[in-house]
Amino acid sequence: ALIEHDYNDAKRVYDMNAKLFEKDIISRNDWNLIKESLRFQEERKSNIRTSIQKEKQTNQVQISQINRSIQTMEMSLDILRSNKKNFLITAPVSGRLTSFEPILGKTFQAGESIGRIDSREGYKLSAQVDEFYLEKIRVGLKGQIEYKGKTVIVSVVKVIPEVKSGRFQVELLFDSKEELALQDGLSFGVKLILSEKNKILVIPKGSFNQETAGKWLFVVNGSNGVRRNIKLGRENPSYYEVLEGLKQGDKVITSSYADYKEVEELNIQ
Repeated sequence: ALIEHDYNDAKRVYDMNAKLFEKDIISRNDWNLIKESLRFQEERKSNIRTSIQKEKQTNQVQISQINRSIQTMEMSLDILRSNKKNFLITAPVSGRLTSFEPILGKTFQAGESIGRIDSREGYKLSAQVDEFYLEKIRVGLKGQIEYKGKTVIVSVVKVIPEVKSGRFQVELLFDSKEELALQDGLSFGVKLILSEKNKILVIPKGSFNQETAGKWLFVVNGSNGVRRNIKLGRENPSYYEVLEGLKQGDKVITSSYADYKEVEELNIQ
Protein backbone atom coordinates (compact mmCIF):
# COMPACT_ATOMS: atom_id res chain seq x y z
CA ALA A 1 0.00 0.00 0.00
CA LEU A 2 2.85 2.43 0.80
CA ILE A 3 4.55 1.65 -2.51
CA GLU A 4 1.34 2.26 -4.42
CA HIS A 5 0.78 5.51 -2.51
CA ASP A 6 4.26 6.82 -3.35
CA TYR A 7 3.79 5.93 -7.02
CA ASN A 8 0.38 7.61 -7.19
CA ASP A 9 1.81 10.78 -5.60
CA ALA A 10 4.65 10.87 -8.14
CA LYS A 11 2.20 10.27 -11.01
CA ARG A 12 -0.14 13.01 -9.78
CA VAL A 13 2.73 15.52 -9.54
CA TYR A 14 3.92 14.48 -13.02
CA ASP A 15 0.49 14.95 -14.61
CA MET A 16 -0.05 18.31 -12.94
CA ASN A 17 3.36 19.73 -13.89
CA ALA A 18 3.28 18.38 -17.44
CA LYS A 19 0.76 21.11 -18.43
CA LEU A 20 2.72 23.75 -16.52
CA PHE A 21 5.90 22.78 -18.38
CA GLU A 22 4.10 23.03 -21.73
CA LYS A 23 3.16 26.62 -20.81
CA ASP A 24 6.72 27.33 -19.67
CA ILE A 25 5.54 28.01 -16.14
CA ILE A 26 8.16 25.70 -14.58
CA SER A 27 11.78 25.32 -15.56
CA ARG A 28 13.20 22.38 -17.48
CA ASN A 29 15.37 21.46 -14.50
CA ASP A 30 12.34 21.16 -12.22
CA TRP A 31 10.54 19.19 -14.92
CA ASN A 32 13.43 16.74 -15.23
CA LEU A 33 13.42 16.18 -11.46
CA ILE A 34 9.68 15.42 -11.58
CA LYS A 35 10.14 12.95 -14.44
CA GLU A 36 13.05 11.25 -12.62
CA SER A 37 10.94 10.91 -9.48
CA LEU A 38 8.15 9.20 -11.44
CA ARG A 39 10.63 6.90 -13.21
CA PHE A 40 12.15 5.94 -9.84
CA GLN A 41 8.75 5.12 -8.37
CA GLU A 42 7.82 3.06 -11.45
CA GLU A 43 11.05 1.02 -11.24
CA ARG A 44 10.67 0.67 -7.48
CA LYS A 45 7.11 -0.55 -7.89
CA SER A 46 8.12 -3.01 -10.62
CA ASN A 47 11.11 -4.34 -8.68
CA ILE A 48 9.10 -4.86 -5.52
CA ARG A 49 6.32 -6.64 -7.44
CA THR A 50 8.93 -8.93 -9.06
CA SER A 51 10.51 -9.62 -5.65
CA ILE A 52 7.11 -10.43 -4.14
CA GLN A 53 6.32 -12.79 -7.00
CA LYS A 54 9.66 -14.61 -6.62
CA GLU A 55 9.14 -14.86 -2.88
CA LYS A 56 5.70 -16.36 -3.47
CA GLN A 57 7.20 -18.92 -5.86
CA THR A 58 9.93 -19.74 -3.35
CA ASN A 59 7.35 -20.12 -0.60
CA GLN A 60 5.30 -22.43 -2.82
CA VAL A 61 8.39 -24.62 -3.41
CA GLN A 62 9.15 -24.69 0.32
CA ILE A 63 5.54 -25.51 1.14
CA SER A 64 5.60 -28.36 -1.40
CA GLN A 65 8.83 -29.71 0.12
CA ILE A 66 7.38 -29.46 3.61
CA ASN A 67 4.22 -31.26 2.48
CA ARG A 68 6.31 -34.04 0.90
CA SER A 69 8.35 -34.34 4.11
CA ILE A 70 5.15 -34.58 6.14
CA GLN A 71 3.81 -37.27 3.80
CA THR A 72 7.08 -39.22 4.14
CA MET A 73 6.92 -38.95 7.94
CA GLU A 74 3.30 -40.09 7.95
CA MET A 75 4.19 -43.08 5.77
CA SER A 76 7.03 -43.97 8.15
CA LEU A 77 4.67 -43.67 11.11
CA ASP A 78 2.14 -45.91 9.35
CA ILE A 79 4.86 -48.52 8.79
CA LEU A 80 5.89 -48.32 12.45
CA ARG A 81 2.28 -48.66 13.56
CA SER A 82 1.70 -51.64 11.27
CA ASN A 83 4.90 -53.30 12.57
CA LYS A 84 4.09 -52.55 16.18
CA LYS A 85 3.11 -56.17 16.76
CA ASN A 86 6.67 -57.20 15.85
CA PHE A 87 7.91 -55.36 18.93
CA LEU A 88 5.46 -57.08 21.25
CA ILE A 89 5.84 -60.41 22.98
CA THR A 90 2.52 -62.05 23.74
CA ALA A 91 1.73 -64.98 25.99
CA PRO A 92 -0.59 -67.81 24.90
CA VAL A 93 -2.64 -67.51 28.10
CA SER A 94 -3.78 -64.84 30.51
CA GLY A 95 -2.42 -64.74 34.03
CA ARG A 96 0.20 -63.26 36.29
CA LEU A 97 3.73 -62.75 34.92
CA THR A 98 6.44 -64.14 37.20
CA SER A 99 10.10 -65.18 36.84
CA PHE A 100 10.63 -62.34 34.38
CA GLU A 101 14.05 -60.68 34.48
CA PRO A 102 14.54 -58.69 31.25
CA ILE A 103 18.03 -57.62 30.18
CA LEU A 104 18.34 -54.59 27.90
CA GLY A 105 19.64 -55.56 24.45
CA LYS A 106 19.36 -59.34 24.94
CA THR A 107 17.96 -61.41 22.08
CA PHE A 108 15.90 -64.57 22.45
CA GLN A 109 15.56 -67.63 20.26
CA ALA A 110 12.23 -69.11 19.21
CA GLY A 111 10.90 -71.39 21.94
CA GLU A 112 13.18 -69.94 24.61
CA SER A 113 11.48 -69.22 27.92
CA ILE A 114 11.71 -65.59 29.05
CA GLY A 115 9.23 -65.68 31.88
CA ARG A 116 6.39 -67.59 33.44
CA ILE A 117 2.66 -66.96 33.34
CA ASP A 118 0.74 -68.21 36.36
CA SER A 119 -2.68 -68.99 34.93
CA ARG A 120 -5.70 -68.48 37.11
CA GLU A 121 -7.61 -71.18 35.25
CA GLY A 122 -6.51 -74.63 36.42
CA TYR A 123 -3.02 -75.79 37.41
CA LYS A 124 0.19 -76.37 35.53
CA LEU A 125 3.28 -78.36 36.44
CA SER A 126 6.83 -77.48 35.40
CA ALA A 127 9.41 -80.28 35.47
CA GLN A 128 13.17 -80.42 34.94
CA VAL A 129 14.19 -83.51 32.95
CA ASP A 130 17.62 -84.99 32.22
CA GLU A 131 18.80 -84.12 28.69
CA PHE A 132 19.13 -87.85 27.96
CA TYR A 133 15.35 -87.93 27.44
CA LEU A 134 15.15 -84.85 25.20
CA GLU A 135 14.32 -86.82 22.04
CA LYS A 136 11.94 -89.17 23.85
CA ILE A 137 9.58 -86.67 25.47
CA ARG A 138 6.89 -85.17 23.27
CA VAL A 139 3.70 -83.18 23.63
CA GLY A 140 0.80 -85.45 24.61
CA LEU A 141 2.94 -87.89 26.62
CA LYS A 142 1.17 -89.09 29.76
CA GLY A 143 2.53 -89.09 33.28
CA GLN A 144 1.34 -89.45 36.85
CA ILE A 145 1.86 -87.95 40.29
CA GLU A 146 0.86 -89.06 43.75
CA TYR A 147 -1.17 -86.52 45.75
CA LYS A 148 -2.88 -87.25 49.07
CA GLY A 149 -2.82 -90.97 48.41
CA LYS A 150 -4.33 -90.66 44.93
CA THR A 151 -2.73 -91.19 41.52
CA VAL A 152 -3.36 -88.16 39.31
CA ILE A 153 -2.80 -88.31 35.53
CA VAL A 154 -1.01 -85.42 33.80
CA SER A 155 -0.08 -84.70 30.17
CA VAL A 156 2.89 -82.93 28.61
CA VAL A 157 1.67 -79.75 26.88
CA LYS A 158 4.98 -78.04 26.11
CA VAL A 159 8.62 -79.04 25.72
CA ILE A 160 11.23 -76.29 26.07
CA PRO A 161 14.33 -77.78 24.36
CA GLU A 162 16.88 -75.37 25.80
CA VAL A 163 19.32 -77.38 27.95
CA LYS A 164 20.74 -75.79 31.08
CA SER A 165 23.03 -77.66 33.46
CA GLY A 166 22.19 -80.94 31.72
CA ARG A 167 18.42 -80.52 32.03
CA PHE A 168 15.53 -79.18 29.98
CA GLN A 169 12.05 -78.10 31.00
CA VAL A 170 8.62 -79.53 30.24
CA GLU A 171 5.20 -78.22 31.19
CA LEU A 172 2.30 -80.51 32.13
CA LEU A 173 -1.42 -80.07 32.77
CA PHE A 174 -3.77 -82.18 34.86
CA ASP A 175 -6.10 -84.37 32.80
CA SER A 176 -8.77 -84.42 35.51
CA LYS A 177 -11.09 -81.46 36.00
CA GLU A 178 -11.43 -82.41 39.64
CA GLU A 179 -10.63 -79.60 42.08
CA LEU A 180 -7.39 -80.61 43.83
CA ALA A 181 -7.05 -77.58 46.13
CA LEU A 182 -3.40 -77.06 45.15
CA GLN A 183 -1.23 -74.07 45.96
CA ASP A 184 1.43 -72.35 43.89
CA GLY A 185 4.93 -73.65 44.57
CA LEU A 186 4.07 -77.24 45.51
CA SER A 187 6.56 -79.90 44.38
CA PHE A 188 5.72 -83.38 43.07
CA GLY A 189 7.60 -86.35 41.77
CA VAL A 190 6.35 -86.89 38.22
CA LYS A 191 6.60 -90.29 36.55
CA LEU A 192 6.43 -89.97 32.76
CA ILE A 193 5.22 -93.02 30.85
CA LEU A 194 7.57 -93.26 27.87
CA SER A 195 6.11 -96.57 26.64
CA GLU A 196 3.68 -99.31 27.58
CA LYS A 197 4.62 -101.42 30.57
CA ASN A 198 6.71 -104.44 29.54
CA LYS A 199 8.84 -106.82 31.52
CA ILE A 200 12.39 -106.56 30.23
CA LEU A 201 15.75 -107.88 31.39
CA VAL A 202 18.32 -105.22 32.23
CA ILE A 203 21.90 -105.10 33.52
CA PRO A 204 23.72 -102.19 35.15
CA LYS A 205 25.92 -100.06 32.96
CA GLY A 206 29.66 -100.59 33.34
CA SER A 207 33.04 -100.22 31.71
CA PHE A 208 32.82 -103.67 30.03
CA ASN A 209 30.93 -102.14 27.11
CA GLN A 210 33.97 -100.10 26.04
CA GLU A 211 35.87 -103.30 25.13
CA THR A 212 33.01 -105.54 24.02
CA ALA A 213 30.77 -103.02 22.21
CA GLY A 214 27.87 -104.77 23.94
CA LYS A 215 28.41 -108.05 22.06
CA TRP A 216 29.64 -110.25 24.94
CA LEU A 217 30.43 -110.29 28.66
CA PHE A 218 31.49 -112.68 31.43
CA VAL A 219 28.74 -114.57 33.25
CA VAL A 220 29.57 -115.86 36.74
CA ASN A 221 29.42 -119.63 37.01
CA GLY A 222 30.56 -120.73 40.44
CA SER A 223 34.18 -119.62 40.79
CA ASN A 224 34.56 -118.89 37.11
CA GLY A 225 33.51 -116.17 34.69
CA VAL A 226 32.42 -117.65 31.36
CA ARG A 227 32.42 -115.56 28.21
CA ARG A 228 28.97 -115.38 26.61
CA ASN A 229 27.65 -113.58 23.53
CA ILE A 230 24.79 -111.15 24.17
CA LYS A 231 22.69 -108.58 22.37
CA LEU A 232 21.79 -105.24 23.96
CA GLY A 233 18.82 -103.01 23.15
CA ARG A 234 17.68 -99.72 24.61
CA GLU A 235 19.48 -97.92 27.40
CA ASN A 236 19.09 -95.15 29.93
CA PRO A 237 21.69 -93.45 32.13
CA SER A 238 21.81 -96.47 34.48
CA TYR A 239 20.90 -99.69 32.59
CA TYR A 240 21.15 -101.63 29.34
CA GLU A 241 18.25 -103.68 28.03
CA VAL A 242 19.28 -107.29 27.27
CA LEU A 243 17.61 -108.81 24.22
CA GLU A 244 19.57 -112.07 23.93
CA GLY A 245 22.19 -114.15 25.76
CA LEU A 246 21.09 -113.79 29.41
CA LYS A 247 18.23 -114.90 31.60
CA GLN A 248 16.84 -113.62 34.84
CA GLY A 249 19.11 -114.52 37.77
CA ASP A 250 22.37 -114.60 35.80
CA LYS A 251 25.23 -112.82 37.54
CA VAL A 252 27.54 -110.81 35.29
CA ILE A 253 30.81 -108.90 35.56
CA THR A 254 30.39 -105.29 34.37
CA SER A 255 33.80 -103.83 35.30
CA SER A 256 36.54 -103.10 32.74
CA TYR A 257 37.66 -105.94 30.43
CA ALA A 258 40.77 -104.11 29.27
CA ASP A 259 43.04 -107.00 30.34
CA TYR A 260 40.70 -109.83 29.34
CA LYS A 261 39.65 -109.12 25.76
CA GLU A 262 41.24 -112.36 24.50
CA VAL A 263 40.23 -114.49 27.51
CA GLU A 264 37.41 -117.05 27.22
CA GLU A 265 37.12 -117.88 30.93
CA LEU A 266 38.07 -116.12 34.14
CA ASN A 267 39.12 -117.74 37.39
CA ILE A 268 37.37 -115.74 40.10
CA GLN A 269 39.29 -115.80 43.41
